[in-house]
Amino acid sequence: ILRSKLEKYVKQNMLTSKVVFHGNVENDEIWQVYRSADLMIAPSISEGMSISILEALSCGIYVITTRVSGNEEIIECKVNGDFVEEQNSILLYDVVRSYYFQKHQIGYEVPKSFLKEFKATYDWQKIVPVYERELTNYTKGVKALHIIDTLWLGGAQTLLKNVFECKSITERSFLFVLRKTIPLIDIENS
Repeated sequence: ILRSKLEKYVKQNMLTSKVVFHGNVENDEIWQVYRSADLMIAPSISEGMSISILEALSCGIYVITTRVSGNEEIIECKVNGDFVEEQNSILLYDVVRSYYFQKHQIGYEVPKSFLKEFKATYDWQKIVPVYERELTNYTKGVKALHIIDTLWLGGAQTLLKNVFECKSITERSFLFVLRKTIPLIDIENS
């Protein structure tokens, strides 16, 4: 319903040449979409660590978002993004407007040194072993692993092997939610 209202608004206000509704984008096309953007607005009120924000940031896109989840860990205010209060459309407008006049108009880009450090920090080759170690430690004594979705995860086989080796009768169940698509943060291809 919201999308149809937005599409109608765009059409009525003759903005069709300026606004694109991409919908679902395949993994092999997503980098092109990210690289064509100057700004990502993600005014979430609740969310886990946002893969889409990480992907956008790894492409050097400035992100305006809320302070939910781990956003404060990945956004350095006024360098690679900015924050707005949840459900505050007036502040969101002000921050987007400020970005446009203070950053976009002068051709601002996230500093290359900052981007390089960000990509190195959030490289999947470094993140996967951390997840494996944490989940292996957490799941000791787990009776069953319930996978609700699937995810390419470099060392998933090792992780699952460690989880399924738990044999205690008093083991607890563990719910594990994984993203369905391949994570797109890839230093060599971005």
